Amino acid sequence: MRLLLAATMLAIALPDRPLRTPPTVRTPQEQILGDWHYIGNGPKSDPVQAQANMVFRITPTETLWMVNGNPSPGNGFNAKITFEWTKTPVAWDMMSHQGGAPLRGILRLEGDRLLIAWSNDQNRPVDFVAPHNVHLFTRVKS
Repeated sequence: MRLLLAATMLAIALPDRPLRTPPTVRTPQEQILGDWHYIGNGPKSDPVQAQANMVFRITPTETLWMVNGNPSPGNGFNAKITFEWTKTPVAWDMMSHQGGAPLRGILRLEGDRLLIAWSNDQNRPVDFVAPHNVHLFTRVKS
């Protein structure tokens, strides 16, 4: 009898809790979207040196380089962008709104860090070291 009474009291005392739903896992295609602070050249740039006035905005189809909250019209990073998510590292192509040859590069997304590399010629880099242009960004937190 005591066991039944204890079980009943325990059932009444414990609040009903909804089942936990696992956190939504965002795909890399979703994770890359948004604003990224420019940190500097190279994968070992110091995040403390983030250039808060320089932001690289990535949408599903375009990129925009912003300085002090305004688009920087002469920048080649104002472009249409396509990604090849099946490649390792991820490949991307940007076609500047100013025209010219496409910029071909690679990227690595590590949580709130984005590392991109591209070459000044038409060959896509295969790594994130010189002589390629390599830049580090951190996610803008809202």
